Amino acid sequence: MNTTFASQMKNRRKVRRMSLRALRDAIGGVVSHEMLARYERGEAEPRADVAERLRSALGILDDVVLPMEPLQNIQFRASYGLPQKERDAIIAGATEHFNLYREVERRVGADTPFRNPFEGAAPDFSGDTDVMEDVADELRRRWDLGFGPLPNLCYLLERKGIKIFEAESREFAFNGFSAELDGCPLICVAQWLNDTIYLPRKRMTLAHELAHILFPQLDAEEGSEEEYYIQHFAGALLVPRAALFEALGDAPRDSVQLGELLELKHYFGASLKAIMIRAWQLGIVSPDAQTRWEAYYASHRYLDKDPGAYAVPEHSERYRQLVARGVLCGAISRDEAASRFNAPPTPEMDINVINPS
Repeated sequence: MNTTFASQMKNRRKVRRMSLRALRDAIGGVVSHEMLARYERGEAEPRADVAERLRSALGILDDVVLPMEPLQNIQFRASYGLPQKERDAIIAGATEHFNLYREVERRVGADTPFRNPFEGAAPDFSGDTDVMEDVADELRRRWDLGFGPLPNLCYLLERKGIKIFEAESREFAFNGFSAELDGCPLICVAQWLNDTIYLPRKRMTLAHELAHILFPQLDAEEGSEEEYYIQHFAGALLVPRAALFEALGDAPRDSVQLGELLELKHYFGASLKAIMIRAWQLGIVSPDAQTRWEAYYASHRYLDKDPGAYAVPEHSERYRQLVARGVLCGAISRDEAASRFNAPPTPEMDINVINPS
């Protein structure tokens, strides 16, 4: 059997969260679920009429079938309680998107290679996690980011060669994961994090997955010692120490006002909890003050909904922009942009500001 079709059939079934029996029913029961499993393994070839039913049920275009290369080195973040079927669907959706992303780059000749700024000069992780303060500052220097807020992490990371996908998921247990495809680093984040209430959590997830990409030697499991390095780096990148010292002062404080935290949340794009953890890490507040803050935070149920909105856009746009470029230069048809690449040109993309005729 065509192994490319077999791999796409299996991947699309998982994206649609269908069991083999559900797929059997969707195609009218013309073959058994056991035979469908053989199709997916490449052990049998479907008849033409069965193949057509499968394409229709799974949304596979019949003109060109792209190979679905599997993702490598997948590392999920905080996925406790995530059902295996949902995990498989998220991975399948990301697999499809990143394979399409690679195809779009190939057509328009716009590959952006990733260069790890710490390759060959990895930090020493044998000591305290405070080392991540220097590491986060060093990354800002090497990427010429300055020491203020990072307004759009998605934009920054994609310009550095890290591809991003926002996955639709029905489970709040899913935040994100990092992975690779042919050596290219990838980050998949949950689409529900685009709500302005959750954008700081999305940004922390992006910074967290960036740490996994930059420091593969920290093969961290959730709750492990290595994971504390990852978490410290993510916080230090989003809320750099110099900027927080400037905002709150470097002398120990017995109190912090909610109004101060809300202003800092809007400034840094980090949650109130993350900002207070940074204040504790930097000695601005004592461990006892941090404990009292956590009690206040929990008593007001801020764990469910962090107060204050962060409305600065935090989206991945490069993929859609590349598809639009492909349409403009003739490498991708308008129909293909909409049907295969799921990125139909917007009205603005049809306006050529240089040659408007």
